[in-house]
Amino acid sequence: MNLVGELIINKIALRQCISANMYESLKRIAGNIDRLVTGLQDLVMQIRMVPVSQIFDRFPRLVRDLSLKRGKKVDLLMEGRDIEMDRTVLDEIGEPLVHLIRNCIDHGIEYPEERLKNGKPQNGAIKLSARREGDHVIIEVEDDGAGIDPKVIREAAVERGFISKDEADKMSARCPPP
Repeated sequence: MNLVGELIINKIALRQCISANMYESLKRIAGNIDRLVTGLQDLVMQIRMVPVSQIFDRFPRLVRDLSLKRGKKVDLLMEGRDIEMDRTVLDEIGEPLVHLIRNCIDHGIEYPEERLKNGKPQNGAIKLSARREGDHVIIEVEDDGAGIDPKVIREAAVERGFISKDEADKMSARCPPP
């Protein structure tokens, strides 16, 4: 079906009906135009949709290079590589994903000796996953590292003057002071 050609034909017919004051023909043509525009919108969206693998496939090398540079051993697990999303959105999230993966390696995953000492496998793991929830695509980045030590964060906040020592002492691991 040539949607653009049909759309042009209906536009011409619409102009003729307007000049002839033909209400029923106008309704029919308006319905045709609505159907054609919807078809065009669907086609445009299909053309813009690409699998997240176009971005995800860049990350194994990044993880390998960064983990070697940092002296860590890290496995990258990817799920949902076939999930499709708008190309423009996918292009926009590439750099933030790089930043999150760097943070996992730099601050999340422990050194192999420390992992072994804590009963963990020598290799850390980063999981990059995509899934569809309704009209949305959810992308998650998670690692199996020790996580952020709230005590270290509170000490740094006090040291930099963001909060007082009293405020830091009142903070729990999960909640700011009341």
